[in-house]
Amino acid sequence: MKVVFLCLALFLVICSCQDWNGRYSFESFNGNGNFVGSLYFCEAEDDDETVHGQYANIGIIVGEIDEDDDHKMRGKWFESGDYDSKCTEGEFEIELTDDGFTGTRRCTNDDFIGGTEDVLWTEVRQSTSTPTDIQCAYLHEEDTPIGVWRSDGFTGKYTICVEDDDDQDAYIASYSYVEDGSTTRGFESGVAFYDKQILSGTFSDGDSDGNSLLFVMRNGDLVNLWIQGGYTTYNNAVFGSSVYEIEDDTEPDRDECFDYKYTEYVVDSTLLFSSPSSSDASSIYYISKLLFIIQGLFLATFLI
Repeated sequence: MKVVFLCLALFLVICSCQDWNGRYSFESFNGNGNFVGSLYFCEAEDDDETVHGQYANIGIIVGEIDEDDDHKMRGKWFESGDYDSKCTEGEFEIELTDDGFTGTRRCTNDDFIGGTEDVLWTEVRQSTSTPTDIQCAYLHEEDTPIGVWRSDGFTGKYTICVEDDDDQDAYIASYSYVEDGSTTRGFESGVAFYDKQILSGTFSDGDSDGNSLLFVMRNGDLVNLWIQGGYTTYNNAVFGSSVYEIEDDTEPDRDECFDYKYTEYVVDSTLLFSSPSSSDASSIYYISKLLFIIQGLFLATFLI
C-alpha cells in the first residue's frame, strides 16, 4: 500500500512540475495547412510568469502564466507582414494538456473580417527540451531595434528608425549585405509593437521581397526573422534568421533609414534599378523649384 501511495505522490509531483518549455506543432493557428512549422516556448529565467515564444519564422509570442494555475497562459502574438492587408496582432488563452495545449486565439484588429472572434487553437508538444533564444524569440528586457546594427559574418548592416504615432508607431529601415562579392541593398517598413520591442513589416530589394520581424534578444543582439514570398507560398518559401551586433544605439537620422529606398539595387554585380537617394531627391526638388521661380521672373520681366 505504501508503494502505491508513494508512486501516486510521485506522479502528482511530476504532473504539477510540467512547464511550457519545448517545441510544439504549428498547424491549427491559421486554420489551414499552408503554414505548418514549429512553435517554441521558453519560460523566462528571471521570473516565474513570462513565457517567450516564436512560431514558423512568422510570429512572436509574449505570454504570462496564470499565478493561480501554472498550466494556463494568456498573452499576445505578433506576426510579420503588411499591417494594412492582414491581421498581424492578437491575443490568446491556452492551457496545457497531456500531449500539448489547447485554447483560443483572436485577432485584436476589428478592421478585418472575423477579427476579434475566438478561434480554437490546439497544438501537440513534440519535445520538452528548452529551445534556443532565437527559436523562442527570447526578448531583451527593454532594448528596442532602433539604431545601427552590423554583422561581420556576412558583411551586413541594418539602420532602423521608429516614428511615433498616436494610432500606431511605425518603423523604416535600410539594410545591405554582401553575397558572392556583390552587395544587395534593400528597404523595409512596417509597424512597431510591444513598446517598440517588436517590429513587423515587409522588405524589398533587388534579390527578393517578403515579410520581416525584428527584435533584440536578451544578450543584446538584433535578430531578423524573414521569409521570402509571403505567407501564401510558405511551403515553398525561403526563410531564415540573421543576427546583428549593435554598432550605434542612438537613433539614426531619418535620412539614413531611407538611404536604400531610392538607391540602386545590385544583385550579381548587375544594376537592376537606380533612382535618386532621398538626399539627392530633395536637392533635385529644390533646384527644380528654383528654376521654376527664375523662369517666372523672366517671363514677368518680358511681359512688362
